[in-house]
Amino acid sequence: MFEETFDGPALNAAWRVDSPVEELTAFTPQGALFVAALGKAPYFTNPEATNRFVLDRPLPKGDFDLVLDFRVNVQTRREGVMLSLFEAAHEQIGARMWLEPKGCGTLLNLSLVRISGAEDDPETTSFDTNLLGGPWVDGVCNAAGRERGDAILETLGRDGAQLRLKRRGREITASLEMQMPGEGEALSYTTQSITVLRPSGAASLLGGHGHKALPGESHFEFDRFAIEVPQQ
Repeated sequence: MFEETFDGPALNAAWRVDSPVEELTAFTPQGALFVAALGKAPYFTNPEATNRFVLDRPLPKGDFDLVLDFRVNVQTRREGVMLSLFEAAHEQIGARMWLEPKGCGTLLNLSLVRISGAEDDPETTSFDTNLLGGPWVDGVCNAAGRERGDAILETLGRDGAQLRLKRRGREITASLEMQMPGEGEALSYTTQSITVLRPSGAASLLGGHGHKALPGESHFEFDRFAIEVPQQ
């Protein structure tokens, strides 16, 4: 349907970049798009979020997946990647991977987020899951759990993960998948679904962080984006 491998030297002409800051993006020799996030702007609910990539391509009429292969190093411990159907900052539904610092270490979260309504007072529905608090690790407040959690976060930076926003009929879900090193254990989690009668908006990508990351800097690498139609 559509694929962007971020090999450079330029993006596909179908992309637009909202609030672009060109000096914070670059194509890497390994064939990825590097994106840095600075300051308070790069947050997914901010209409002025810097370097939000929006694709001017029609979506399939039936079932589809938005797919993003990415890597992120833990620096601010508040990094987040948003893969969404985007009309405006206050009108979007997306899959969001985000990090969160806690007393026992950094947590890895997956959310399915829907924002809709008035620009000055939008409503938010969000299904949030701490993947290191049950699905992938029983907990990180003991030595074994923290060691496994740290290994997952290290893999996120070195080998990356795959984020998906899936439409099946009227149901939208978010999923995150990773492949651990060594024996190659596959980690996967899919959220609860949100019912959407007619999905609208354009596919979009945003690597960013919240204001509590200040004065830190977050770094992301986008390896591949695709719109895929599942086999029947």
